[in-house]
Amino acid sequence: MEAMFDTFWENKHSFRKAPGDPNAYTTGRIGEHNVVLAHMPGMGKVASASTAASFRPSFGGVRLVLVVGICGGVPTAMGEDKEMLLGDIVVSTAIVQFDFGRQHPNGMKRKDTLEDNLSRPNQEIRAFLRKLEGVQSRNRLGENTVACLKDFCNRNEFQDWRYPGADEDVLYPPTYRHKHQQRDACNMCAQCNQEKDEVCQKALELSCADLGCDSKEQVPRNRLKQTKLNGQASTETTLVCEPEIHFGRIASGDVVVKSGLHRDAIATETETIAFEMEGAGVWDNFPTVVIKGICDYADSHKNKKWQKYAAASAAALTKAFLKEWREVDRPSQNTVAPDDMPLDRNMHFHIPRLLNPLFTGRTEVVQEMQDALNTRESLPGGQRRFVLTGLGGQGKSEICIKVANLVRQQSVTSIIRDQTLANVLRYWGIFWVDVHRPSNAEKELVSVAKKLGHPAETLADARHALANTSKSWLLILDNADDPNFDYQIYFPPGDNGAVIMTSRVTECSSYGTIGSEAIEGLDSRNSIQLLLKASNLAEQHWPSYDQHAKEVVKLLGSHTLALIQAGAYIAQGHCELGEYTATYQRQRARLLKYRPKQAKSRYGDVYTTFEASAEALECSNDEVAKDASCLLNILSMLDFGSLPSQIFEKAWKQSQDMHRLVDRHQEDVLYLDSWHVSQLPAFINVGNEEWDSFRLKEASSLLASLSFVTNTASLGLSMHPLAHSWAKDRQDDEQCKISWIRAGCLLAIAGYIHSNGDLWCLEQKRLRPHVLAYLDGVSVENAISFASTDMILKILLQCGQGLEQMFEDIRLEELLKDVFRAVGADVARPDSSLKMLPIWRLEGIVLKRLGQTQKAVDLLQQVLSIHETMLVESHANRVTSPHLLAKAYVSDEQVQESIELFQQVLQIRERTLPETHSERLASQHELAGAYLDNKQVQESIELFQQVVQTRERVLIENNQNLLASQHELAGAYLFNGQVQESIELFKQVVQIRERTLPETHSERLASQHELAGAYLDNKQVQESIELFQQVVQIRERTLPETHSKRLASQHELAGAYLFNGQVQESIELFQQVVQIQERTLPETHSERLASQHELARAYLGNRQVQESIELFERVVQIKGKVLPESHPHRLLSQHELARAYLGNRQVQESIELFQQVVQIQERTLPETHSERLASQHELAGAYLFNGQVQESIELFKQVVQIQERTLPETHSERLASQHELARAYLGNGQVHESIELFERVVQIEGKVLPESHPDRLVSQYSLAVAYEVDLQPEKAIRLLEHVVRLRRSTLVEKHPDRVASETRLVHLQTKHGKFD
Repeated sequence: MEAMFDTFWENKHSFRKAPGDPNAYTTGRIGEHNVVLAHMPGMGKVASASTAASFRPSFGGVRLVLVVGICGGVPTAMGEDKEMLLGDIVVSTAIVQFDFGRQHPNGMKRKDTLEDNLSRPNQEIRAFLRKLEGVQSRNRLGENTVACLKDFCNRNEFQDWRYPGADEDVLYPPTYRHKHQQRDACNMCAQCNQEKDEVCQKALELSCADLGCDSKEQVPRNRLKQTKLNGQASTETTLVCEPEIHFGRIASGDVVVKSGLHRDAIATETETIAFEMEGAGVWDNFPTVVIKGICDYADSHKNKKWQKYAAASAAALTKAFLKEWREVDRPSQNTVAPDDMPLDRNMHFHIPRLLNPLFTGRTEVVQEMQDALNTRESLPGGQRRFVLTGLGGQGKSEICIKVANLVRQQSVTSIIRDQTLANVLRYWGIFWVDVHRPSNAEKELVSVAKKLGHPAETLADARHALANTSKSWLLILDNADDPNFDYQIYFPPGDNGAVIMTSRVTECSSYGTIGSEAIEGLDSRNSIQLLLKASNLAEQHWPSYDQHAKEVVKLLGSHTLALIQAGAYIAQGHCELGEYTATYQRQRARLLKYRPKQAKSRYGDVYTTFEASAEALECSNDEVAKDASCLLNILSMLDFGSLPSQIFEKAWKQSQDMHRLVDRHQEDVLYLDSWHVSQLPAFINVGNEEWDSFRLKEASSLLASLSFVTNTASLGLSMHPLAHSWAKDRQDDEQCKISWIRAGCLLAIAGYIHSNGDLWCLEQKRLRPHVLAYLDGVSVENAISFASTDMILKILLQCGQGLEQMFEDIRLEELLKDVFRAVGADVARPDSSLKMLPIWRLEGIVLKRLGQTQKAVDLLQQVLSIHETMLVESHANRVTSPHLLAKAYVSDEQVQESIELFQQVLQIRERTLPETHSERLASQHELAGAYLDNKQVQESIELFQQVVQTRERVLIENNQNLLASQHELAGAYLFNGQVQESIELFKQVVQIRERTLPETHSERLASQHELAGAYLDNKQVQESIELFQQVVQIRERTLPETHSKRLASQHELAGAYLFNGQVQESIELFQQVVQIQERTLPETHSERLASQHELARAYLGNRQVQESIELFERVVQIKGKVLPESHPHRLLSQHELARAYLGNRQVQESIELFQQVVQIQERTLPETHSERLASQHELAGAYLFNGQVQESIELFKQVVQIQERTLPETHSERLASQHELARAYLGNGQVHESIELFERVVQIEGKVLPESHPDRLVSQYSLAVAYEVDLQPEKAIRLLEHVVRLRRSTLVEKHPDRVASETRLVHLQTKHGKFD
């Protein structure tokens, strides 16, 4: 709670306690309120009552007591519509003593008569709480709570008080006991099956993870799911999570409730929402409100991970609560002014203008300045000085005017408590001096001295007069904005008086002796209020403008003066509030130069105030100022967000490496040359042999000191969006050209791929907005006029290759079209010029990635034809072109053509290159991949193994080419069913990449992604989900939501959820992926269709059969247009649609579609092919469902015979078909054949599957049914008892399989009288 104090009185005053008061106190201020914090000696209402009883004699003027701490929440108390989560906060509307009553033999009876109950809150508190429950007050309370909580958790000393993460928010049903869940772990816990059964002492001390509490038993909650989808699953990704505030009755007592059943019983009886231990002890002593953060659910599964965060949440709400609380003015009592307190009123008040009537917010900084200026105590460091710094136009001067007015009106005394006074300084004179120009500053200071009665003529005279006057004065030095000027010359010597200084130079904050504050934009609420006031809109209509106002506030970065200008523009009728954003995009400069007719600021408009800061750069001829101007201009061509500082060092390093590459590839427009290096800014020092960041740091520091940029070591350089716009708009056409070229060369060289640049890959999320802003800033048609067309195209195409690395395929396609248009080329007909041909090659790559594979193939075939005509066989481009075409063939399902082309490339390289050459190995690697695509698995594995063996001989273990081949070989093993070998090799690759690559590196993530898939194939579902979640969380942090790799990982995680029975999570994630792909990909794109296919499967798994059928039908229809009838993907979707029809009892449609699929597969696939057998298996099942038992048996027997010839007896598909054949036998009355086959399946599964495996239990259940039919009830009951016991330990209570087995067992036991 102390962390929420704004001021501590202990730093300035010493307060005594009343005699006999044993309490310990902290005194200070929170917002506008003087606060006493009483530190309790322990928990419980006895301790709180003792503290409260001793409190009153020492602090008789206390008006309100807040009991702040942690509590246990009742998760169902607020109803289904408002879920309660850990970290939420409860506020008492009443207190119930739940442990106050009589203990009877059959339980405790609570006293609930009127005399025995605690009184309700007084009228003032009840009215105030009702106000807080209103929409406006509640929203404001929530916003202020989150702001306080974020500020608290951001502090280094409170790192371990942060949000523990949604994964740690665990709620089990009240009946699910916290005990050893493995029956062999503890005999006592094994016998704990009823409510009154005991668990062992050790279990009470262990966590859910230690005891093996089943996560599948957890109660699902929508708020929690949304929190996880928002990337707040763990404390590593989330600082705070916005808590809900719950108002209601709170149960208070000396008993710690650790039972979900007792919790719900007490809460139902008392209508309470939480349990705590202190409120009842204070309630009748003072007007009291209890504010507690929920740290557990008052059940046996509670742990201490949430206590600190819950306490912080409650403290944050307390501060927000006090911000809303208004005290009643009343006359002070027993107060005597000190003898030295000056009682004369303020005689001189020289302020340049009235406070702007639109002044909004800034309460905290104004209060801080008042507190600092009002104290009469002398400082060890001398004169009292407070400094405000920040970007021009944020309202520093207006804050000073506000403070000056408040100080002038300040009361002689301020009551901290009834019997104690704090001295408050009263200023005889308040003077304003504009120090923007030295001549003006000296003139105004001399005028101040003369007002004091001193005949001053010079600055020295004026300072001397102020230093020696006996009267108190406040001097406001405004506009100290020159970073090269020492403003100390304006401070009068000695410790007399007080000074406020405003400056755009951050270093001036060092002048502050009583405080300093960096002024940034207003918070969202105050920004909206300021905009709406300035727009002259009626206050009663403000709620209807809220969304439009939020858009404008975000657009203007909450800049104070810009908001006033925007409001004035709207108020004058130039546009509506809802039209401002669009108008700004068209007329930015006009809007930011628009000046209000009334209540003008000193500079009039935003751009003018920025120009005032720029004078410091333009008036200086030194190197630092020139470098700073150059850097500012470069930044203006990029995005205003954080630019990684290492981009400058990377550009220097790449420029050194380019000396061996430049001018060797001048015929290729994708290669940079020495001209581009020469365009880099001078502060990079290209000519130095070692990287020297001195000039860059000096330039960025100067810009930061003027508040133009924010410079942090971890994030880099960023700008306020308006300062960014101004920096670009102020440049003339010629300067814009220079800045654009410099910025482009910086990006192009830093990410230069041809010298092994990896910046695009490593920093793609942070660089993406800069590349996009750079390309959007100038049209290609205009850009090629800035310099030689070839030089400009090289810059643009390097940025294009960056877009390719970032998978910004749509934007890359737009860029290439603009390039083709600008140079007058036909995108479909490559130019025979070798210099320009790489543009068409890049176009082919992007077409392939956009799913336009046929166009990609056509284009790359033309490129290859030109290369074959004009280049010798061994030329690098002659070999690269067929390589790219072969990849396009793979995407276009022309695998055979791809293989032939890869083989052709490989033959050339094998003739001309040694076996260890990287390019020869690369071709072998690609050919092996094509073999795998063509289902030539053995050839693929053999060739991958050859590449891996060669690379292992000549490369170190962490070489990325070696790891890439091992990665692909592991994938081939997985495709071939060698799951264990695949997992071992993937784990080896992942371990090396985790040691050598940052966690965000795409190749590290790719290997983790594939390993997670291998785990899933091996039924290691939990390991798979955890690894997929890790990959998804990182990709969501580092990649845009439309990135194909991010979507791929989300797709696979959703599939893993589906496999694990987490159907709802699967559907939600698949829907998220599908919605994005439907916005960004054409309807025929294979990845979009694949996700829709899987979402339809998830719907089917969730019994949303109609939604599943509709989506499958749409997918089948689209695939029918673009894929041949024998295409595996088309057949797969038809197969799944047939299954959905069967699930919807559209049996005839199902059988017809299965028959169609089977007929095509029987024509195109060998009889042993797994997909053909799978469809025959499903068709046989549909026959059985339709009562065509004989057809079913014949088809199942055909499938089983083939699988028995080709698959090992333990193979899951072979066992599944045998299982279904046994079911068909049973349906046909062939009971003995059915039992014989079921017993064989059960026996084999018993060897290879764990006893709780779902497939094994299904077979045992089916065998029990067969025993029942064969009149062997004893065997059936024994087997069903086994199945029921295991399903109870692994499935939730209402799971259909568990219910079915329990129901059948009860039926058999009842029928045959077989009960234990």
